[in-house]
Amino acid sequence: MDIQVIVLDDETELAKIIADIMNLEGISCTWSDDSLLGLELIRRHRPSLVICDVQMPGLSGVEVFQKVQKQSYDCKFFFHTAQTQYPDSYLITIGGVMVFRKPTCIDRLVEVVKTYLQRDVSREQVACSITKAFMK
Repeated sequence: MDIQVIVLDDETELAKIIADIMNLEGISCTWSDDSLLGLELIRRHRPSLVICDVQMPGLSGVEVFQKVQKQSYDCKFFFHTAQTQYPDSYLITIGGVMVFRKPTCIDRLVEVVKTYLQRDVSREQVACSITKAFMK
């Protein structure tokens, strides 16, 4: 089965839990707590979506994103972060699709990912789904 989503987060347990729940929900997902290994996973699997922490040892999430963009891989990024080094608007401006602030309700994150992975879903529909998910 093709990997649809890769989770990159240096918080090992969080990355594993998110990936496990995605897999239970029928979303093919793998994870890494190492940004360099994560970049290799992206190169190997070419996922539709990467959920990427911004502040990680090795390469930052922004650096991972930039390297992926330079390689012209067609995968989108949801940034997942607790830090405030980069404003959300910057992460969206450089090409991130969404920004989730930690702590995040994982069930709601999965709901948004499911919506995003549906074919022909616009950015506006994803934003509406996120708004609904976080209003619950």
